[in-house]
Amino acid sequence: MRVWLLAAALTFLARPAVAPPEYDLTWTVFAHQSGWEQDQTPRPVAAGERSGQAVARLVRVGPTVLRLEFTGTDGSGRGFIGPAGPTSFTFPSPLPIAGPPALPHLSGGAFEFDGDRERPETFTVSYVEGFICRSTPTVCDGVAMWERRFEGRGRRR
Repeated sequence: MRVWLLAAALTFLARPAVAPPEYDLTWTVFAHQSGWEQDQTPRPVAAGERSGQAVARLVRVGPTVLRLEFTGTDGSGRGFIGPAGPTSFTFPSPLPIAGPPALPHLSGGAFEFDGDRERPETFTVSYVEGFICRSTPTVCDGVAMWERRFEGRGRRR
């Protein structure tokens, strides 16, 4: 009996790991930031858009969590996709965002897919994060608000 269990365990462990499929990812990022005028009214400071293409992978990192990672000549990024959607995304930005970090209630997104969630034929991911100053300009480092939005569409290669 022990020999049979040992043989079954070795057979299971000896199987090569299946590499996650690769996807052609087309992405776009929008960003804008506002500061304060002398009379404490918000004023636009900068806005921009950046697009690119990359090779992406969806890697299972937990029972219900995937990691999206992408790399290309136009930029790279990564983030987690859990039951509540995308979180903790990093991605190329068309402009540097200065000031306080994103607020948790202003960060999140959506993940939609065709087929198996872990190995979809196609998927779309959207993620937004932002900050809105609810205090005096000096407390917020002179930033009235900022927002960055990532939109990506992947198709299995």
